[in-house]
Amino acid sequence: MTYYIVDTHGLVWFLEKSPKLGEKAREVFLDEDSNLIIPTIVLAEIKFLFDKNRFSTSLENVFSIITDDPRCIVHPLDIDVIGLLPTTLEIHDAIITATGLLFNERSSSMDVMIITKDVEITDSKLVKTIW
Repeated sequence: MTYYIVDTHGLVWFLEKSPKLGEKAREVFLDEDSNLIIPTIVLAEIKFLFDKNRFSTSLENVFSIITDDPRCIVHPLDIDVIGLLPTTLEIHDAIITATGLLFNERSSSMDVMIITKDVEITDSKLVKTIW
């Protein structure tokens, strides 16, 4: 089993059916057996993107989609995530990466990957990525 930590652009492009989404990422989102971990920072970014007219789906609609999907788990920005923040990354990327690091620690028998094409995250090699 694999946990997939979802980055903002991956979720946004999946919901918008954008051709910008990587094929492997699309397969993960479509797989009924995927375990999708959504850091709360992703939801905050979606709210800002919608309010700035850069995303067509409101936060309320995103909530509706992810709460109706048993594969989705929203993970808070908690003390455990903060303790694992890599200070070499920009704060949003650090929170997403730290969420991946936390799931790596907690689930030693399972794979953890971040769905992202963000170069800072992929180049850090702190957590496996998929796109």
